[in-house]
Formats: sequence, C-alpha cells, structure tokens
Amino acid sequence: MNNSVHSSGRFGVWIYPQYSPTIYGNPSPPQAVFDGIVSWKNRKGFEWVKSNAIQIRNAFAFDNNDVGISCITAFDYQSRWRSSLLGNGSSVVDSVIIGDTGGSSNPIIPLVAGLVGRQML
Repeated sequence: MNNSVHSSGRFGVWIYPQYSPTIYGNPSPPQAVFDGIVSWKNRKGFEWVKSNAIQIRNAFAFDNNDVGISCITAFDYQSRWRSSLLGNGSSVVDSVIIGDTGGSSNPIIPLVAGLVGRQML
C-alpha cells in the first residue's frame, strides 16, 4: 500500500478540527490510527487541531517546511501513563521526523520544530 503525500501545499495530512472517530456512531474505541503514512515537501507533514484521540504510527515525515508532526489541543481521553496512552490517547509512535535530508539545493529550515504538541486536555 502506498500512503504517501508530497508537494501538496499547506498540509500533507490535515485532520479536521473537532474530529471524533466513531464506529457506527459509537465513539468506542476512542482512538483513530493513521498507520504508515509518508509526508514530504509540504508546509506541515501532519496536523490535527482540537480533535479527540489520534495516533500517528509508523509515519515518516521529512523535508516539510514548517513542522513534521503537529498536535494542537487534543481532547477527551489523555493519560500520562504509556500503557494507557498507546491504546487510547493522542500519540506519535514508531515514527521518524527529519527536518532536511540534504537532497535539495535549497536548505529546508523548519520554522517551528519537528514535533509540536500543545494543550492536551
């Protein structure tokens, strides 16, 4: 399977604000998993804003101008315990973020950071 996105402009993967994963209308399990996505040469590789539990797993983000992976305000189930977080909370697991691979004649200097996380509620 080829889950890749590049040179798409502002976002490689953007999860709509207030996204809340459900199965047949039932919010259980509360976590949406995005697995094996490659995002490069966008402004932001991945971003989710004001959403419930999102897990980015086995992702590869590189040569994105602003940020590799960004989570701004995650709602609902959050935990500081790794065993609970991996199954229920917002997390980035087994993923690689590279700011600049050196493959371009113009250097890519991320404006924010490789991984951004804010206000986990």
